[in-house]
Amino acid sequence: MAIVHRIQHRLALAFVAVALIPALVIGTYSERVSSRSLLDRELDAQRQGVDNARRVIEGFLDSARGDVLYLSQSRPMQALVRAREQGETGDQIHIDNQTRGARSRARTGGDRRIVCAIRPR
Repeated sequence: MAIVHRIQHRLALAFVAVALIPALVIGTYSERVSSRSLLDRELDAQRQGVDNARRVIEGFLDSARGDVLYLSQSRPMQALVRAREQGETGDQIHIDNQTRGARSRARTGGDRRIVCAIRPR
């Protein structure tokens, strides 16, 4: 009887070892491969999201470039920049609107002005 129990224990242990060791190896390998695959997919998705956001931002900035260029060449904006460069730090700087010319002043009967608020530094 003791021999039978020993053989049963050895056979049971051998069966568990034969079944468990390959399952652990295959499970560990498949977990690592799937983790790498999921990480690569997520990184690709994040890269695509960043590229899409970059394209949207670049499109917006490209469309605003013309507006900024136009405003930077306007007389009121140039006067405002000159005033800031000269160190004027008042609460308001009055800038003559010379873009409409003398006809506009004659029609309105007065001096046209644009008021730009500047915060003191």
